[in-house]
Amino acid sequence: MKIASFATTIAVLAIGASAQAVNIATWSFEVNTPADLSNSTSISGILADTGVGTASGFHASNTTDWTTPAGNGSTNSLSSNGWAIGDYYQFEVSLTGFQNGTITWDQNRSSTGPSDFKVSVSTDGTNFTDLFNYVVPQVTWTATTPVPSTFGPQSLGVATNNASTVFVRLVATSNPTGTTPLNGTNRVDNIIVDAEAIPEPATMMVLGLGLAAAAARRKRK
Repeated sequence: MKIASFATTIAVLAIGASAQAVNIATWSFEVNTPADLSNSTSISGILADTGVGTASGFHASNTTDWTTPAGNGSTNSLSSNGWAIGDYYQFEVSLTGFQNGTITWDQNRSSTGPSDFKVSVSTDGTNFTDLFNYVVPQVTWTATTPVPSTFGPQSLGVATNNASTVFVRLVATSNPTGTTPLNGTNRVDNIIVDAEAIPEPATMMVLGLGLAAAAARRKRK
């Protein structure tokens, strides 16, 4: 009985350890702050401040300005104007060896910036699956005091489990003024991608032994 109990305990501890979320990548734009970029359809190559990942953005308008104003309780964020439906921010990571990925982020807009967005995910950068829609608040960010404008953690879906590359996009879905491109801004900060390590085969073996021992113990009773 003691052996069965011990095996089951070890199995539970092993699975519990593997299920703890770890940080894959975080963008706060404080360590790797992109240079401001004027009159450009895109910005790219923004490395994560912690972990491994790359951020970028794309707009249809070549008059878009990409800037780094005050974030949500930090010095910098990533901001852009010239929005149209389909424009997006993108975050690219690898989930090789990981599962149950999530994304958490802060997002804000000006009075004339786009408010309606969706989260879309892809493992090839071409075919995207829409996860959910959301509305961006109009609040004031400062470098000192964070305000409630946080979304997530949002599941990235089972299709991203153990994927070598995962693309997550925050995509504008409406134009509140009807003017294209929009002169207003939309900005993001504190983007966090977390995931859980996929249990090693040895861990699964321990789990199997623990469950078998527990089953045998119940039979003896």
